[in-house]
Amino acid sequence: MYTSKFSKKINILDVYIDNFSQEELCQIISEKIKSDYKIKIFTPNTEILLKTERKDNEKYLINSAEILIPDGKGLILASKILKTPLKERIAGIDLAEDIMKIALKNNYSIYILGGKDNIAKQAKINLKLKYKGLKICGTHSGYFSQEESNDIINKITSAKADILFVCMGFPRQERWIYENIDKLTNVKLAIGLGGSVDVWAGKLKRAPYLFRKCSVEWLWRMLLEPRRFKFLFDIPVFLSKILIQRYKTIKKAEITDGKND
Repeated sequence: MYTSKFSKKINILDVYIDNFSQEELCQIISEKIKSDYKIKIFTPNTEILLKTERKDNEKYLINSAEILIPDGKGLILASKILKTPLKERIAGIDLAEDIMKIALKNNYSIYILGGKDNIAKQAKINLKLKYKGLKICGTHSGYFSQEESNDIINKITSAKADILFVCMGFPRQERWIYENIDKLTNVKLAIGLGGSVDVWAGKLKRAPYLFRKCSVEWLWRMLLEPRRFKFLFDIPVFLSKILIQRYKTIKKAEITDGKND
């Protein structure tokens, strides 16, 4: 069983999601980033959980994070079906915006790794306009070879980054963080943020507020990227797996109660 120094973990298909509100999480980040403790934050959603079901090494990888947030309405629904409700959905991009506010307040520096060509550089320009005084100490494209990885590590270290945003998609960003965070001397917090860098750069438009409020941001992404419509076929698969987990939990509880009688 995976444990957390920060909160009770909720088991959803053997991926252990932290159960706290976004406000609570920001408080934890504010406190822990001041210490020498390194924190990895991953942002699983329904699609990612199904991918980890197919590959045990990816399940181990995602569970290696100190903090896992529920970045998807499907995880909230699943937790309710399992009778272990999560407090709220926490979108990775929203958490990143709060982290930037924490960085601004405490003079922490951020490095952005991800995106094609000059996307990260454009994201840096836009974010510095939005958050006056925000220190973004460097950027690098997310498209690089294994041989180039050590050079990127040296650049991030030389930039004295306190916080690292890695936007390369699952599982590449999680694996890169897992394999390299201990080599990044100054980095206290590394978080995987997928396509957030494209939103910050203005390349990809985020869902309107109404979509986000109704927790159907996934539908907006499908409208922008029709290839994502195949995910609709995964929804019943996910729900069936959750129902099976719920059934097994009930049967296990019945067996335990029987032994105690």
